[in-house]
Amino acid sequence: MKLCLSQATICGTPTLTALESAAHAGFGHFDLWWPKVHDETEPFGPAALAEKCAAENIVPAALSGVNSELAVDDAAWGASLADFRAAIAFARAAGIPLICFEPGKTSEIRPDQVFSLAARRLTELVDIAAEASVELALEFRADSGWLTTLPTALALVSIFDPQRLGICFDAYHYYCGPSKLEDLTPDAIGRIRSVQLSDLIATPREFAQESDRILPGEGDFDLRSLVGCFRSADYDGLICVESPNSMLWQFAPDRVADMAHQSLLRFFVTDDTGTAT
Repeated sequence: MKLCLSQATICGTPTLTALESAAHAGFGHFDLWWPKVHDETEPFGPAALAEKCAAENIVPAALSGVNSELAVDDAAWGASLADFRAAIAFARAAGIPLICFEPGKTSEIRPDQVFSLAARRLTELVDIAAEASVELALEFRADSGWLTTLPTALALVSIFDPQRLGICFDAYHYYCGPSKLEDLTPDAIGRIRSVQLSDLIATPREFAQESDRILPGEGDFDLRSLVGCFRSADYDGLICVESPNSMLWQFAPDRVADMAHQSLLRFFVTDDTGTAT
């Protein structure tokens, strides 16, 4: 397994500085956050990103936070597709091999048509990504309204080549949604490309917000059992700390990155190459 820091955890700092902080904390992989990268107040190009990653010896492993809006009307889908193409172009130019994308919310599309529509649109996204040699990972979300569980996400991605489309597993949405521990079958884990860990404390899951997320191991989620499922299945993908909490953004990024790395060491042991077991 590859320990990774999500840029969303230290989103209050510029991207290139965030890369430094992640590398200095001991992370070998970094998950860039598309809303931050796209709207950076001090713009930089993919070449500068690749150069910085090489200098800091950290891998730009994924680009997350891309919203695909798979179940909306054609006009909204067109705007979503344009943003997706921009994310793909950035990932290709920066040498980022994986895009983790969100399914979007429900709309006025009839429930009996949502999944066939989503499958057609996924086909388009997979074809676009394949041309750029970028792999995709679809995230199920508790707040989606139509793609809220791991089994449903697995049913959708199973239509496609596993080398082209996998699953992004966010523990926050897993615990706040209707998924169950028994959903983590070997087949499901085999399609997961990125595991995003965070925690939640003293907040009812029904009312939890993204900004309530804290570092893994500091809250109420049974992450040890969750990690055990992935370990038993010999999962070898990304294990990413993603805690988009604005309180964390107020602290020095070096400090937060170090705290995030230490939080993962509650669950994993790393070797000299940074590989976790």
